[in-house]
Amino acid sequence: MSGVERAPGLPLSRVAGDEHPRVVDTLASAFRDDPLFAWLFPDQTTRPRRSAEFLQAVVESTADHGGLVMASPGHECAYLAYPPGWHGVSAEDDALHHPGLSDLADAVGTLTRLLGRRRHGLPPHLYCNYIGTRPEAQGRGWGRELMAGFASWCDSEGVGCYAEASSPRSLALYERVGFPRLGDPVVLPDGPLIQPVWRSPANTGAEPRP
Repeated sequence: MSGVERAPGLPLSRVAGDEHPRVVDTLASAFRDDPLFAWLFPDQTTRPRRSAEFLQAVVESTADHGGLVMASPGHECAYLAYPPGWHGVSAEDDALHHPGLSDLADAVGTLTRLLGRRRHGLPPHLYCNYIGTRPEAQGRGWGRELMAGFASWCDSEGVGCYAEASSPRSLALYERVGFPRLGDPVVLPDGPLIQPVWRSPANTGAEPRP
């Protein structure tokens, strides 16, 4: 894998810009039937293309603004994350500046506003905003391995881990590996429920208030 850089202690490897198209392809295939992407792109005929364009912009923004773009050696699995202490414009909002995505302003603005309220005031944490495994690689333990890696890293750093489940399948995985729900789900207008999840570092005090 060209241009690989390890992010100390975190699972998978950080990828360079020339690998971003393969990360986009992995995430687009993983979220192909996701309820959130069906809400963002209701036209099934253009959804694959537009999802890839949106995710390309999100990946580029994540890399340009201090986030992590991570992938397995064969790109079976990938994720985007922000380290503790990161502050900046959301990758989704930033993506709206790319050609052809401005029509998403209302939907994306609603999404980031509602999710931003839920994250506001949380203790320092790793924010895993996109995690995906290619359909043909699902069921091989990638999700469990990633969650265990996040938990281990967050325990060693003494920080929490925050993510959002956009489908019943992903929520079931989070809960199965020790990432409980953080409050009630976020309800998108005429759309799916997005359930925040949170794992506190080991040997700490009370859970954060949602």
